[in-house]
Amino acid sequence: MIDKNRDDFLDWCDKNDVKVVITGHTHQDVVCDRNGTSLDAGEVGYIQTPSEAKLPSGGDGRSFRIFNVNGGIVSIDKLIYTQDILDGRVEIKPLSPVELHVYDSQLRHVEIDPYGIVEGEIPGSYSFPKRSLETEDVSEIYPEKIIIFEPIDDYLYELIGTEEGTYGLDITYVSGGVETTFKAADIPTSPGARHVYAVNWSALSAGKEGVTIEIDADGDGIFERTVIADKDLTSEEFALQTKTVVDFEPDVLNLRSPGKVVTAYIELPEGFDVSDIVISSLKLNSLVSALSKPVKIGDYDEDGIPDLMVKFDRQQVAEVHGSGTQMVTLTGRLSDGRPLAGIDFIRVIDGTEAEAVVPEFESTVPEGFIADMEDNLQTTTDDSVDIGGEDAFGVKEAVGFMLFEASETINELGPESFNNEESAFELACVINDVFTMLDEGMYYNTPQKLGA
Repeated sequence: MIDKNRDDFLDWCDKNDVKVVITGHTHQDVVCDRNGTSLDAGEVGYIQTPSEAKLPSGGDGRSFRIFNVNGGIVSIDKLIYTQDILDGRVEIKPLSPVELHVYDSQLRHVEIDPYGIVEGEIPGSYSFPKRSLETEDVSEIYPEKIIIFEPIDDYLYELIGTEEGTYGLDITYVSGGVETTFKAADIPTSPGARHVYAVNWSALSAGKEGVTIEIDADGDGIFERTVIADKDLTSEEFALQTKTVVDFEPDVLNLRSPGKVVTAYIELPEGFDVSDIVISSLKLNSLVSALSKPVKIGDYDEDGIPDLMVKFDRQQVAEVHGSGTQMVTLTGRLSDGRPLAGIDFIRVIDGTEAEAVVPEFESTVPEGFIADMEDNLQTTTDDSVDIGGEDAFGVKEAVGFMLFEASETINELGPESFNNEESAFELACVINDVFTMLDEGMYYNTPQKLGA
């Protein structure tokens, strides 16, 4: 027993330059030299950590210390009471295959070191590597994690993929003894992919969507998508916001075109039904709402996957986009409340610029274009659709809409006006949209005279 041979034991420790002695017993809160004289903060001597039976007045529960060993030098942190932890901490547990990094608002950082417990740059932060405990009676595996004691900041939680697969993430926030946990399960990742989580704990504890995830799928530093979530994020919910396909037509939006609508075709990931999309929830860039009609389910791109066609007011879309190539984000919800999101890119031009990347067109209206268009508009097929009170019949509904717009333009301008450069340009814009949708490779983007 050490208490029977105290001096001999202390002499042996001094002789062998022992850095740390850890024993189990009932102790006081003491850091002292071998004679029991208290040492200044930061000095290391003989350390006792109090058990529950020896807590100072007002203490509650167990306590512990964290030791840091660096280059053979031992330092200790302040005594941490279990009750203090219950009153304030953030605990982050990633499940492979990802690396976890945490940043505060000053970009101070903490990450997991596989070789031991490490104090991070963020005040009160410590990382714990994965470890196991094997005894005759117990076999336990403790997952890696980061804990921030007494959190006073907003933090970003970055997960970087290390291999193809799926990961999980648990983030727990404790304040005043109240615990709130966010869980993500089976989220797909790949080498270098970056997912950055931000959590609004007030919103989350109130049952709202308080988690935002920025997605950089290829690790190039550019976030392509944003995912939102409540307390639980499943692989299906993640897919709805990262695998939903959106195709906008026209993909060149000419601000001088007389067109009235922009069309979007929405395909959902496998296992979801586009008929469950709530039309009134759909928005472009969170600002422009979808029109209540026309709406149609079909297979616009003929890939065997059903898509939902919806339309947006062209003027409203133009007002929220600048010129040049723009990323357009469509968001909405299913009837069960789950969010969806998809992106596409459109090119916005103001009608006065010449597009050097596309060929110029012959200065005549394509032969037979007007007659063919009128035939299409008058031919009744099974694809007839309603467009704001007007009936358009013809080839696929999408082309029918564009032909209708072209017909309206021709009726307004009259064939005799085609020699007028401005009128010809307006018609050219509509024709451009039609042939873009027909994939004929014909683009009309520069104002030139059209011969009748």
